[in-house]
Amino acid sequence: MTHHRPPARHRSSVPMPLIGAAVAGLASAAYVAARVAAAEKAHPPTGRFVTGQGARLHVVERGEGPPLVLIHGNSSMGMDWLLSPVAKMAARSHRVIVPDRPGYGYSTRPRGRAWGPEEQADALAEALGKIGVRRALVVGHSWGAMVAAALALDHPQLVRGVILEGGYLYPRPRPDILMKAPDALPLVGDVLRSTVSPLVHVALWPALLKLLCAPGEVPSQLWQLPPWLIFRPRGLRAAAQEFATILPSAARLARRYRDIQQPLGIIGGRDDSFVAMKHHSVRLAHEMPQAMFRSIEGAGHMSHHQDPQAIMEMIAAIDRQAR
Repeated sequence: MTHHRPPARHRSSVPMPLIGAAVAGLASAAYVAARVAAAEKAHPPTGRFVTGQGARLHVVERGEGPPLVLIHGNSSMGMDWLLSPVAKMAARSHRVIVPDRPGYGYSTRPRGRAWGPEEQADALAEALGKIGVRRALVVGHSWGAMVAAALALDHPQLVRGVILEGGYLYPRPRPDILMKAPDALPLVGDVLRSTVSPLVHVALWPALLKLLCAPGEVPSQLWQLPPWLIFRPRGLRAAAQEFATILPSAARLARRYRDIQQPLGIIGGRDDSFVAMKHHSVRLAHEMPQAMFRSIEGAGHMSHHQDPQAIMEMIAAIDRQAR
């Protein structure tokens, strides 16, 4: 009698954990895309688009008068300034101009080139020239303070005075550089930014706001910032690239700060635990004693939200000097 063996079962050559990871990744990507689309529908662009150095920059304007440019920091967007009382108060007497820096908000960041503070300053200078901005006061917050300094140094005909608020100004190591590093990696970063990274950043958003404002409370308007716009894949890429190059960027500019000829204001929260004032703002004030320096008691990293009147007083003081 002939015995027939049962047919062999064909096993998949792909391990089940990999299939599960792929399915989870696709589901995460779909969820991220849906949340981003909803955020963009709820918060469409409200300004005009101007090109600068190949980037398509979103620029919002408020008020009339002498131009005042407000530059946001890392992992943020121009809406941060627009929600601040500073923008509203300044618009009573100034033409307030708030750009989304390249890669943030609704501005693009073309691939294949560096986007350090100097390159971003070049892009902003070109865009501002196209909308007729001449001799502007410039305020830069946090990472944006380096862009403001680069504008003053490389485009002195455009900048009549500059204010650095809570600026990251010198090459000091930071633990969050390592946290952001995976998002900057080729290919791997593209996958992370479309799947896991937005979920993690949005989940940590409330804690981050509290850290930025410590030791004070988070001002109510800051809760209006939409995290699903800030932590879109394009924003995460821009932030990761900036963190990856933050040390050499600050080192280059640190050698040049003394060449700033315009009236200079340095201001920030004395209790800033995100960008320690003593290592950045205070150090620059010692190196440039002609600058106007102010430490805001009880404020953290978000002085333009926590003590907008102090920022307005600094703007008025630098404006008087520039005249």
